[in-house]
Amino acid sequence: MSEVRLVVRDAAQDWSGTLHASLAECAIAALSADPSTLVELEAACGRYQKRTSNHPILSNLKSGLRDEPYDAGIVVIDLAARLILVDSTYSSPQLTSEICYHNGDCGTNKWLRYHLANDWVLIHDPLQWAGRAAARRRERTARPPMDARAVLYGRPLLEFVARETFAVAAVDREQINDTLKEIHVTWLLTQREDLRGASPRDVLLERHDQIGWDLQNQADRWAALDEAPPGRDESAFAYRFGGFGTHEFVEYYNLVRELLWCCRDRLLEMGLSQAASNSADALTVGDFLTSEVPRLERIREEWLDSPDPECHGRTPRSIINRERARLPEVISACEAIVDPDCPCCQMLAELPGPVFWHLDGCEMEDDFAFDMHHRTREEWEAEQRSWEMHFESRRGSQETGDSCPPLAES
Repeated sequence: MSEVRLVVRDAAQDWSGTLHASLAECAIAALSADPSTLVELEAACGRYQKRTSNHPILSNLKSGLRDEPYDAGIVVIDLAARLILVDSTYSSPQLTSEICYHNGDCGTNKWLRYHLANDWVLIHDPLQWAGRAAARRRERTARPPMDARAVLYGRPLLEFVARETFAVAAVDREQINDTLKEIHVTWLLTQREDLRGASPRDVLLERHDQIGWDLQNQADRWAALDEAPPGRDESAFAYRFGGFGTHEFVEYYNLVRELLWCCRDRLLEMGLSQAASNSADALTVGDFLTSEVPRLERIREEWLDSPDPECHGRTPRSIINRERARLPEVISACEAIVDPDCPCCQMLAELPGPVFWHLDGCEMEDDFAFDMHHRTREEWEAEQRSWEMHFESRRGSQETGDSCPPLAES
């Protein structure tokens, strides 16, 4: 008993058919790419099974809903409800697990991990799935996807930067440099109606962990198979409305700082020119936004498309888009050498396999607003106290000559 009936449902259509249970496991693992249609699910299955042009992985599925068990049981994947039913004697897949890679001819000994997003629900009672799926579809329909990037990158951000920087300059032009960080923090931590009551930081971190796991799993796949994983198409639902990973978090921090600096420089320049001309006309915030917001739009686009020498010539836009496609960044062995005279660097460069490249945000300011690892201020403050206790103990040990204690657990 090694076959099951597989049912795949998206928002518009149902498909069903019988196939080997390992293909159903592959389809479940492929949900880590957050597909929303059968076409996207088929493409994501290529992460775990080699596809051939003449034989799609899920080719046995036909239009229509048939949910009676077959042979070893039944598996239902409802993409719109984010619900999975598994009632099978063949295996019991989980939301986080690993499966064997199939090379197109047979299974291999290469085990590949996957992590599904935490809003997926896995059930095992075939009598419950239809009712649960209908209820979850209603809930999700009542809360349609939100294009958060239109807020975080668009006019709301630019108007906020221009308005808040202008307000500071109007009160005390000498203090404008000291308050740029405060403006940045306020933007990230302020709840907004156009983000459904969430703050920009909440949105940035909502799926951060899941995207991080998925990128790590794809890097492990690349290293194990010596081939790049399939990326998501830019037209895919999850690409357009998906969450933010570490690379985009870091680049977004840099973008907001760039906009703040440019707005500050513009205000200082305008202040000097007005003083030189002894102009009696006071500039209003409305006048400033009228000219400054379009200018910041141009600066944003130029910055996103400018090669960064610190990132091996990559542009911020390419780094962000690659992460949204769930593709790890790789560099050549030569690029990975930090010191050409270092024997360890030379040895690492000679090793087989890809070299993965990451941004970690080490240059960002140490503040709760910019922290990627703690969702609440209480968690972040507890971590800060843990570090303070560690350094205090370390200083005491150095004064007495004792060995340094280990870092206290947070």
